[in-house]
Amino acid sequence: MDFYRHQAERRRQSRWLLCLYVSGVVALGLLSSALITAMLLPIRWLLTPPDSQHPLFSATEMIGLTCAVMFISLLVSVLRYQSLRQGGWKVAQLLGGRRLAIRPAALKEQQLRNVVEEMALASNLPVPAIFVQDEERGINAFAAGSTIHDAVIVVTAGALDALDRDELQAMVAHEVSHIYHGDIRLNTLLAAALSGLLFITRVAIWINQFGQTRTRRYERSATPLLQESLAALGYGGVLFGRLLGAAVNRQREALADASAVQFCRHPEALANALKKVAGHPYASLVFHPASAEFQHLFFAQGLPQTFAGKLATHPPLSERIRLLQPDWDGCYIRTGARMTPDEYRETADIPAPQRPNRDLTTNWQVTPHQTVSISELDLDAPQEWMPFLPTALRDAVHDDTLAPCVIAAMLLSTDLAIRHRQLKAHPDGEHVDAMSRFEIPRKLRLGVLELALATLRQRSSAELDSMLAQWRQLIEADQQVSLTEWLIFQLASHQLTPRVHSTAPLRQLESCLTPLNLLLNKLDLAASEQSAQHHPLCNRVLAQLGLPQVPPVSASSWETIEQALAQLKLASPGIRLKILQGLAVIMEQDGQITDIEFELFRVLSLCFDMPMAPLRQGMTITKPATGS
Repeated sequence: MDFYRHQAERRRQSRWLLCLYVSGVVALGLLSSALITAMLLPIRWLLTPPDSQHPLFSATEMIGLTCAVMFISLLVSVLRYQSLRQGGWKVAQLLGGRRLAIRPAALKEQQLRNVVEEMALASNLPVPAIFVQDEERGINAFAAGSTIHDAVIVVTAGALDALDRDELQAMVAHEVSHIYHGDIRLNTLLAAALSGLLFITRVAIWINQFGQTRTRRYERSATPLLQESLAALGYGGVLFGRLLGAAVNRQREALADASAVQFCRHPEALANALKKVAGHPYASLVFHPASAEFQHLFFAQGLPQTFAGKLATHPPLSERIRLLQPDWDGCYIRTGARMTPDEYRETADIPAPQRPNRDLTTNWQVTPHQTVSISELDLDAPQEWMPFLPTALRDAVHDDTLAPCVIAAMLLSTDLAIRHRQLKAHPDGEHVDAMSRFEIPRKLRLGVLELALATLRQRSSAELDSMLAQWRQLIEADQQVSLTEWLIFQLASHQLTPRVHSTAPLRQLESCLTPLNLLLNKLDLAASEQSAQHHPLCNRVLAQLGLPQVPPVSASSWETIEQALAQLKLASPGIRLKILQGLAVIMEQDGQITDIEFELFRVLSLCFDMPMAPLRQGMTITKPATGS
């Protein structure tokens, strides 16, 4: 999947969304002013003397009313957008979501956490926060947020009850793909736009209901013209809202379904989830009052189909199922509101106390007579290797107290004297020492690190700053910084500290030459010291990008390289993508992705906020045969 192409498509859709939104606001403004003018016309006619020169109809007043309505709609949209920019958690709370605990007691909720972590790692994304809508009985879910770092995934209680593990994983993969493709930012803009349009609708409905209450109280008949006019105004806002949702949402759903199959590798599971939606008593309905503004976020149609066909925000379920299963027989899956215990046990994850301990060195002992080599597992599919983590380690990365100790253990020195000083200086040295006893294969180290970081995002800023300071102290204890230590710290600091948005990003590749040369030269030097098989990347990457060759820089400090990386983070998305693509091409030239190259590429892609498909480390790449 081409991340940059989809990002460019999202920007084009954002411009189309803006045009539709302005058109809707103008139309509602004109309609509102016309209705107000029409309602005031009889009163003016009665109050205006016959010999008055003042006209009953004033174009200036109508234009003023139109501008006032437009201003109110725009103001509501801007205020809502500023509120939603705080993060996906804001949308989750608005829709009644409850944040899932790091170690939930319910097995179904633990299963949800497991599949979210697996799909996030499979798509090279930070693990998003997870929320559950306890009051919603329909089968649905959505992803929300402004960036990949503040994204959340919200799942209804009905989905947890009705879907088995594979189906739940497929639905989560669908939502993860929305985060991967950058849809969540567009969704935030769309939600803000809908808020402005629906505000006028709500005002019209409120005035209409208030008028009906007053007429019933005084036993007078309501004015049919007023009721119908207000109803038309209300439906006008809904109509433009549906136009906005349909304009940008239908194609994205098909793309998300295709990406979900790539991430979870189980098209039948996604098709079955959609079939269960159609056969469920509550379908995919979401009853929260605020759901109208966020209807475009959901996995399936969250509201009754007031408008059908091309104005629907989601493609028909039958169309989506047919794309996944061309030979589908047209039958849906009828299911109750809850699964039986036996049905759950067939697909549930094995509870942590019942998992056997496994040694993670070179082989995993699956059964007494079966051993699986790490090289045989697909590391791009976390669902294949995560269940084989030692029980204590898997529990530790999900424990708010032990997760920082897991990361600290990765930073301990191999020198026993230095290691002793590190553990003695650390405030939780005993637990750090215990976590260091797990021999985590290098191929899995970044995956374990990302799971621990996801657990720590709920900490306060002061606590995160304290942890980062402790980790930096561990790194500097031996007066030198290794490549592994630097990569771990950069990834941790990037995911645990607030993003800094540049007002003037680097938009020319040539302007990135100096920081890119500094970064790649230092990484080459550090990688060569760690492995004699490392082939320098710097000059080859610069040539691949069409940049001039520059002399190697003198030995730079890691602080200087950290500043160079910070400069590159401020480059535009297109520039960052070109750098990563050039790096990937050079790494693959020799047909082998080494462990060091895999770590470099994955950490840089995460620090660049570019969730590109991970390179396949330790595996031979088959090159196409060249013609004679």
